[in-house]
Amino acid sequence: MNPSDLLRAIDAAMSTASGLGLAAENAVVLRDSTKLALRLSPCDVMVRVAHAPTGLNPLELSIAQRLAESSSPVVVPDPRVEPLIYNCGGFLITFWTYHAADTLWHYYEPSAPRVGPSARYARSLEQLHAGMQSVLLSRPHFLDRVDEAQQIVAQPTNRTALLTDTDHELVSRTLAELKRSVRDRGAREQLLHGEPHPGNVLDARGGLLFIDLETCCRGPVEFDLAHVPDEVSRHYANVDVELLDDCRGLVLAMVAAWRCDPNDKLPNREQVLQSNLRGLRRGPPWLTIDALERSGVEREVERVVGGPDRPEDTLARRVMGRDAQPRVRVRVGQTVRRTSYSWSPAVLKLLRHLEREGFAGAPRALGFDDQGREVLTYVEGEVARDEGFIPEQGGRFDKRLPDYVWRDDVLVQLGTLLRAYHDAAATFPWEGREWCWEPRQPVETVCHNEVFPHNTVFREGLPVALIDWDTAVPGPRAWDLGIVACIWVPFWRDAKCRAHGLPTGVAEKARRFRLLVDAYGVELDGGIVRAGIERMGHFLGQMRELLAEGSEWEVELERRGVLDEFELGIEWVQEHAAALVGS
Repeated sequence: MNPSDLLRAIDAAMSTASGLGLAAENAVVLRDSTKLALRLSPCDVMVRVAHAPTGLNPLELSIAQRLAESSSPVVVPDPRVEPLIYNCGGFLITFWTYHAADTLWHYYEPSAPRVGPSARYARSLEQLHAGMQSVLLSRPHFLDRVDEAQQIVAQPTNRTALLTDTDHELVSRTLAELKRSVRDRGAREQLLHGEPHPGNVLDARGGLLFIDLETCCRGPVEFDLAHVPDEVSRHYANVDVELLDDCRGLVLAMVAAWRCDPNDKLPNREQVLQSNLRGLRRGPPWLTIDALERSGVEREVERVVGGPDRPEDTLARRVMGRDAQPRVRVRVGQTVRRTSYSWSPAVLKLLRHLEREGFAGAPRALGFDDQGREVLTYVEGEVARDEGFIPEQGGRFDKRLPDYVWRDDVLVQLGTLLRAYHDAAATFPWEGREWCWEPRQPVETVCHNEVFPHNTVFREGLPVALIDWDTAVPGPRAWDLGIVACIWVPFWRDAKCRAHGLPTGVAEKARRFRLLVDAYGVELDGGIVRAGIERMGHFLGQMRELLAEGSEWEVELERRGVLDEFELGIEWVQEHAAALVGS
């Protein structure tokens, strides 16, 4: 769901639960795709939410109940409420028994050690299929779903930049040929799950449990097996391997068709589409979904703190402790999952406040996932990554940044962005919350505290958003503005400016400083420079402490002379403070 719908969906689920007598004070996002899965507490219920009027299948509840009667391994509706689809605020809502369990994806995803419970998985699927033989409900044939995929691909409006003419022909041909091949085999058919992939199987304490039964259809068991890892299907008895391979190709083509539909709401639809197209181009024998991910789907995983990216990251490492869990972020579709800390609730509430205030230059907070990680929206654009140490004098002048960072229009836009953020954050009720360190007086707003190039998102060469809010803390506006001036004007010695290819001289720095301050909308004031000096002093002190503890990154900075240059830079600002403000 998009972020605005997500928050409304959560409110609708909690309101409905409360109206049914379930205590719903907190919500955790378990899955966010075309449909939303939530865990509500303290009532401990799993809720599925989708857009009305057709987002949920009314037969799913009935199928789950009938399968449970035959002891089939499925998650059942929560017995505390009537098994109905509830409608609230434009959303459809169902309530299910909550199980504190992960899905099986963590066994089969690209980084997994490849020791998944494949035999148990196969036995559980056999048990599910046995139970489904006794369920007498009219369900669509699996080839009807193939027909739907063909109709999507046939629509001229769906032949977008996502699907080239060559790929369009590939998907169309594969659907037609494999549909005919599967139909001509005349295999025995029964009720199927429809999509029993690892993401729809919970590794519960009492055994594996299948979820998401709304895709149930009729067809050969090989169609279900086409969704599971190859090692699982090998443990399943009496499989027609040729039919299974045809079904795997059909699944790849069907998923590709669904993802090229402009109405598709899957957050990472383009990534999935391109992945499936790669599998189709490869040809038979067709890859399974998990093998396809291992062969080409990229997952962006980046250490943000705990690795030697920038000296400025020292602040966060100092606050969190040198041996604390490093900050890690993982992009999942259009969301980012981040390591959380005890002050994360305050930061997420701040981000929600910014959204309500209309500030668009920050990610939106979506809550916490089932692993306790922060869930934020992914901000499209690029950040100013460094280009490695400047070789002059052993690297003492730090790392080179992209040239666009130093343009005047970037500095002006940054000043405007920072002022808009400070104004929006000034009304946030900051007292009584835990922050990563104590608020700094006088509190005028909530400072971001790390408005650095690698925490700034650019589009078309201009800064549009700030990311990495972990160290946001209430304080004076000058606390942010001063460090921004030191880093972005920048307030450096001439030798360092020359090494970076930047103009030298106090007059040029004073000119750019005025651009920044004017864009922010305050009078040029020596207090801003003093705040910058103080912040830079704090940074240096924290790096010196880590150096004394033997931190490898600080040892490297000391060896190159970066820390000495940092100290000389502070002395330069102190010496020229009056000239920088024109007094």
